[in-house]
Amino acid sequence: MALTKVRGAGAEGLTLSSTSLTVANGLTLSDGDVTLASGHGVSFASTSDGTGMSAELMDDYEEGVFTATLDNSVTLHSSADSLAYTKIGRQVMVCGQIRISSSGSSAVIINNLPFTSMDGADQSEYTFGIARLYEYNMPSDSKYVGCYTVASDTRLYFTNVRDDSTTDPLLSDQNGYLMFTCSYFAA
Repeated sequence: MALTKVRGAGAEGLTLSSTSLTVANGLTLSDGDVTLASGHGVSFASTSDGTGMSAELMDDYEEGVFTATLDNSVTLHSSADSLAYTKIGRQVMVCGQIRISSSGSSAVIINNLPFTSMDGADQSEYTFGIARLYEYNMPSDSKYVGCYTVASDTRLYFTNVRDDSTTDPLLSDQNGYLMFTCSYFAA
């Protein structure tokens, strides 16, 4: 294909070759979507690089809802078991509120996150989110409740952070609510 230039008002607008299209001074779509081929994305290679940079291509976006399930035979009320997620690149945010249906001495662990967490170097995969409890009985020495992921897993662990002591798994409490937000990086 021969090189083609489109000019308007004395300024270059488009340059078209057999392998690329160059647009000067911005691009406006009045309708429709931009669709990228699988494995491609938006490159930020022309920006400054931070120390330890490993990628400059944003090649994924997804959002949705999933039905949470728990480990240890702990069940959820069917009216409070849906969680929302958004994935931008490798970063995943999960949020919502669940309500425990069964009670007992079992840890609260969501076992079906939508993406497997990454296995980072030097504990860089660690994440922690905060949780709000409602109608939930917790130990009196609790400071707060949070949730975290571990490397190469699809689980979200809820933990009871105690004053001047070790943390413990958050135990299920019948009819108790947990509202939370947690971000993690997908493998």
